[in-house]
Amino acid sequence: TSNFVVRLIPQEVGSSAWLQYKFSLTAREGDVCYLMLQGHGDKVIAKLLNISYWTVRTHVANILKKIGITSRNEIGIAVLKTTFSFRPYNQ
Repeated sequence: TSNFVVRLIPQEVGSSAWLQYKFSLTAREGDVCYLMLQGHGDKVIAKLLNISYWTVRTHVANILKKIGITSRNEIGIAVLKTTFSFRPYNQ
C-alpha cells in the first residue's frame, strides 16, 4: 500500500456554494467546510466567520455526518471522489 496526502486548492474545489450543492450542506456548513479545505483550524474558522468555537464544532460534526465520514482528515478525499474519476497513476 502507499500513503499520500491531498491538499486541495480552493479554486479547484469551487466555492462554499458548490460544497453545499454536492453534499447537501447548509450555507454555514458550506462556509465551514470550505475553510477547512483551506487548512484552517476551528478557532481560526470561528474568528473568520464571527461565530463561537463550539458552533464551528457543531457544524464540523454535521458536515462529517452528511458526507458520511468519521474524521475531518477525510474531507479532501471525499471531495476528490465526487469531483474526479480517480484511478491510480499506473492504471
